[in-house]
Amino acid sequence: ATQNLTDGELFWIIKNGVRLTGMPAWGADTPEDDRATGALVHFIRHLPKISASELAEMQALNPKSRAEFEEDAEERLFLEGDAEPEPSHGMKTPASSSVHPKDHH
Repeated sequence: ATQNLTDGELFWIIKNGVRLTGMPAWGADTPEDDRATGALVHFIRHLPKISASELAEMQALNPKSRAEFEEDAEERLFLEGDAEPEPSHGMKTPASSSVHPKDHH
């Protein structure tokens, strides 16, 4: 439905928001903000044609939470062989399992 709107309609919605929804007004009445809003309209128009590489590039630019940074660091350490991963969601790893190998005497 968004792609069926005109560029002017998209611009107006971004700039003024939509009352009683989660879409707030965005930007001030400055030439700089109007250019940024125009760039956002252009981006919205490009979304249906977005490539996998463009999507990956955008995902890499997304801000990360502290938990995501810590998870990335743990993963990096594990892959470098410097640490063992912590069990997640209560799942047992083979090292933490209650099963013990039998002695072979």
